[in-house]
Amino acid sequence: MNYDNLVAMITAYSNQSEENLAFIANIPNFVFLGQQRIWREAKDIGFEQATQEGTFVVNNATVEKPANWNKTISFIYGDATSAFNNCTTLYLRTYELCRMYWPNASTSNSANPPLFYSDHQAILVNADGSAYSGLFISPTPDQAYKYQIVYLKNVVAVNPDNQENLLTIKFFDLLFYACMLEAMTYLKDDEKLSVFENKYQAALQSVNQQTQERYTDRTSKRDKD
Repeated sequence: MNYDNLVAMITAYSNQSEENLAFIANIPNFVFLGQQRIWREAKDIGFEQATQEGTFVVNNATVEKPANWNKTISFIYGDATSAFNNCTTLYLRTYELCRMYWPNASTSNSANPPLFYSDHQAILVNADGSAYSGLFISPTPDQAYKYQIVYLKNVVAVNPDNQENLLTIKFFDLLFYACMLEAMTYLKDDEKLSVFENKYQAALQSVNQQTQERYTDRTSKRDKD
């Protein structure tokens, strides 16, 4: 299935003809809004990716996030040769706790290697003005350890120029129901809106259950339970 299939199904299931120009013109908006709802409600839907091995900078407490980062699943480091030698898992903590645990982020100590990370690096002024473009490490790295981040990535939304993404390939039913909710809202069809809301929630629950089973042993998940 792809974007064109999705548009055709939205038109057919809404009982709208191509002569309803206003409705047809709004279908791209229904698709966009449907995807935005899924990103909010099924955040861990499966866009998992691992970085190439990076290298900590001695006496530097921050690591830049991957360009398409959405959420960290795990963060490990090893020795100066490989992230997988004498591997240590960093535990997700709040930025405030990381700073309290190791107040001076510009210094390190070989007796206190990194233990925690947070999704925050307020000690830096980033080019885009954001305090969230990097990860904060505590204690500050004392060696040039190799590290690897496994994360959920953002994906390009499906649209006329990008006919497929993970939603159209693996979760087309969820995407279709989300788009139909937007279409029924536009048409003010409360009866069908209720029907598609139920279908969407059932599909969402199934997806989230699959995701939960996949990540039950992830450190970042355990820390939040």
